[in-house]
Amino acid sequence: MKKLFFQLYNPTGLINQVMSLELVAGLSSELNIPAVVHYAKYRADEKLYNTDSIPIFSPSRFWNKQREGFTNPNQFPHLLDLLDFDAELLFIDDKIDNFKQEQFVIDDMMNNYYYSNKPIISEDEVAFAEGRQRLPLDKDLHLKLTLGWYSRFFYDRSPELNKAISSVKFKQPYVDLAKKIYCSIGHFQGMHLRLSDHVKMFETTQEMFEGWLDKFSQNNLPIVVSTCEPGHEMVQKNKHRFILLDEYIVNNFEEDFKALPFQDEVVFGLICNLIMHEADIFVGTSGSTYSAYIHRNRNHKGIETWDYFDDPPKAEGQPYSWNNYPLDLGRKMWWREWPESKC
Repeated sequence: MKKLFFQLYNPTGLINQVMSLELVAGLSSELNIPAVVHYAKYRADEKLYNTDSIPIFSPSRFWNKQREGFTNPNQFPHLLDLLDFDAELLFIDDKIDNFKQEQFVIDDMMNNYYYSNKPIISEDEVAFAEGRQRLPLDKDLHLKLTLGWYSRFFYDRSPELNKAISSVKFKQPYVDLAKKIYCSIGHFQGMHLRLSDHVKMFETTQEMFEGWLDKFSQNNLPIVVSTCEPGHEMVQKNKHRFILLDEYIVNNFEEDFKALPFQDEVVFGLICNLIMHEADIFVGTSGSTYSAYIHRNRNHKGIETWDYFDDPPKAEGQPYSWNNYPLDLGRKMWWREWPESKC
């Protein structure tokens, strides 16, 4: 029986892992074969984590000492604890260098490959691929470096493929709490300000942040800010202008949060992400998959305008929005989501 061996993108945060999981769920459905997903946990510094391995990284663990006693630092939820999906997937926590049944190993799927099952390669597919190769579908594959948005990986998605990808959903208790919180806020304008470790890759300046606060202040809706570093100077300086989502949850939903199956920083970030999907207007951080996941889920509802703090160029390429977009091929796979993500 054919099999697919798939190295989950790790070590990394929750949304990166969700992206990776969506790809393997889609591939398993398209190829109609089960998949072995490995590297679901990675080695950790026991002095930092009180355990020798963790499944999901969160920078908030190290940037939010004010939440001690609210989140649980001794819990380490696995993807299987947080997500449901329809695909037939076997999870292995360890990283496996090779499998006996593998016939073709792809060390860098993210940068070099995409999926298509069309009988011929059309000009449209060439535009989609932008120099990448098709996955060889006649072999037992072992895929590595598996970060990427399905929108740019699967060519000409069928309704069946969209259904398989869309089945990757967060479990109901987390969705229900997020709904309870955003319903209590009512209509709002949302901002996701990614700081902490992300500033090494992209820094949202105070000028950018305050410029968008000025813009949002012209609308007659409260502004809600979600950030991985609420203690940052520019956040604290402007706190009188918005609802800080972190504090809003801590001050009003402690009992609900602590009733969840898991209550660590990963889950806290998950709840904030789900709330942001419901913003009437939203602006996110460039290069943040957390922001991009919010953009994508809003795109599903047909209400997205793809706003970022730094006002990058609009994705208006033809025939695909990423054509001629000023990012290298690798970053096009994860730096932002694309309009093509809409199912």
